[in-house]
Amino acid sequence: MWFKCWEGYILDSNKVVECLKSGLWSDSLPECIEDENGMDKDLITVSLFALTCCLSVILVIMFRAVYRQNRCLKHQHESNATTTEAMLFKTVHCSMTIDPHDQSDTVQ
Repeated sequence: MWFKCWEGYILDSNKVVECLKSGLWSDSLPECIEDENGMDKDLITVSLFALTCCLSVILVIMFRAVYRQNRCLKHQHESNATTTEAMLFKTVHCSMTIDPHDQSDTVQ
């Protein structure tokens, strides 16, 4: 039987162990132990912390940009609605003062 460890770990004995006719293994079963020359736990912790900080800054910037855009669009919508209402009011006001069917303005 052939053994292999995950990345960052090494075998503490032989990679290959055979099953003998007696039903026993030719050697003790190997175990995976942490590779001291591999990635350092402190380096991993610092890398994850730095990544978390960078992602947090990016999220804050994105949320602020979306908030500003929504606020700007809301302001535009409100000003457009006000302008539309004012124009509608003027149109209604004009139609109330000028009646094309009114005969009183005609000269006889």
